[in-house]
Amino acid sequence: MKLQSRKQKNKTLMIVIIIAVAILAIVGVVVGVIIGTLNSTPGLNPDSNTPEDDSTVKKISVSSLPKTEYYVGEEFDWTGLEIQAVTNSMDTSYFVKYPNHELTITGFDSTAAGEIVVTVKYQEFTTTFKVLIKNYETGNPTLTKIEVQDMFLEYTVEEWQSWGPSELNAWLLLTYSDGSTKGSLQETPLRRGYITGWNPNNVYTPGETQITITYTEDGVTVSTTVTITITN
Repeated sequence: MKLQSRKQKNKTLMIVIIIAVAILAIVGVVVGVIIGTLNSTPGLNPDSNTPEDDSTVKKISVSSLPKTEYYVGEEFDWTGLEIQAVTNSMDTSYFVKYPNHELTITGFDSTAAGEIVVTVKYQEFTTTFKVLIKNYETGNPTLTKIEVQDMFLEYTVEEWQSWGPSELNAWLLLTYSDGSTKGSLQETPLRRGYITGWNPNNVYTPGETQITITYTEDGVTVSTTVTITITN
């Protein structure tokens, strides 16, 4: 009986040891899986305080505006357009300037006056800015200045006395309120009727004399003076 009891105890001890080893093996496998999962998950690595790098864009904004005021009928001007692209990587950013084929705009329409919103797209992200469309000034531009072109400015006493300011090859350059100009020998020739300050009946002597040229267009009259040198 004693011998049989000892064998039974040994057998029970062996079973306990086998069960303990099996439990330890299972625990080891579970711990290994957990550690592997932690190491492979971004931002959950217990051995690192640095999140995994990610340069994917998360938003954009306009950092430099192009032209924002246009007249009716003008085309969009890209010059100066720049956007800032902010990424997921520690909120870092980079800049994209025109010209760049990834930049597109929508919403620009200059067919009518008013304020409009223009949308800029980069990749799948968009941002906006405002543009003002203006009407041209109403009414026709008005005459503001005249200048004499190609006029001979030096005469002898006899030349000045007999035929005065030459009309040959002289013409007027006209300037208008909108900055535009007009004039040519064929278009605006200088005529004797525009000139005052010369009279063939006067007695002229060597020196300087002044004449006035007056021109009227659409009810607006503009004058200028020209200095003539008279020689012997």
